[in-house]
Amino acid sequence: MASFPTIFSPVLVSMRPFLSSKAFLIPACVLGIWKLLHRINLHLSTRSLNNFQTDKSWDWTKEIVLITGGSNGIGAEIVRRLSDRGVAVVIWDIASPPAELLERSSVQYYHVDVTSEESILSAARQVRADLGDPSILINNAGIAIAENIVEENIQHRKLQFEINVFAQMRLVQEFLPAMVKRNHGHIVTMASASSFISTTQLVTYASTKAAIMAFHEGVAQELRMRYNARRVRTTIVFPHYVRTDMVKKLTTLHDFPELLLEPEYVADQVVKQVLSGDAGRLILPPSNSWLTYLRALPPWYMYRIHSMDPDVYKPRA
Repeated sequence: MASFPTIFSPVLVSMRPFLSSKAFLIPACVLGIWKLLHRINLHLSTRSLNNFQTDKSWDWTKEIVLITGGSNGIGAEIVRRLSDRGVAVVIWDIASPPAELLERSSVQYYHVDVTSEESILSAARQVRADLGDPSILINNAGIAIAENIVEENIQHRKLQFEINVFAQMRLVQEFLPAMVKRNHGHIVTMASASSFISTTQLVTYASTKAAIMAFHEGVAQELRMRYNARRVRTTIVFPHYVRTDMVKKLTTLHDFPELLLEPEYVADQVVKQVLSGDAGRLILPPSNSWLTYLRALPPWYMYRIHSMDPDVYKPRA
């Protein structure tokens, strides 16, 4: 078949020598190979997070999601999006959610103090009596208090570990057995970019987030190696600073040059992952993925990075 000239023909003819030269072909081949390896790596990572097993048993008319800290911020946005899809959601929080959420038939609120063993046990019994065992646990509740290490209030330090670490561990211990028994469920851990690198005046907070990352990875390992519950999914979320009440003090009383994510964006990503029925590792925004390589860097380079760390509590003039 004869080819017909187009307006691009002269351009293509003039570029032919370059397109067939090593100066073009070598970089093009390298880029193509890199993209192929990236896709293979992404596929293997996704499959390994899911223990190389699929689970088609998700039924969103029957699943029950329990979320801590679901009355405001990221948690409320997650509740709103799941409820919009008709998913049953249980909120555990010390604060009551907005009336708009309380009025939804798919949303149940329980006043729970996650630092209290008695409160957790009582609420867990009530949830099981009312709805049954949750099939999805979203450990979202968290707190950050910015203080220098030397001047830090010991009660503030304990509170951050109680909410950010011990409460999450306790809730996994409470609700995971039913998931293991059915070999079906999903644990979602809300970590932070601070899991990878500590920040001045947020050292305790970063310590809690590093601890919960280690705990999350250990849970995934035990599900696979100790309980053979390979279809119980685990997802961990590493958001950058989010525009919520938790960071309000940092952003309204002091200079704060860091990027701020919107709660709606983070909630969208979490809900998308949950509804996929797959395990995941969400670094938000994705451009922050370089943080995962920090521990492989030499000390002199880490020194430079820590030296660039802004003073979070630098007072405004």
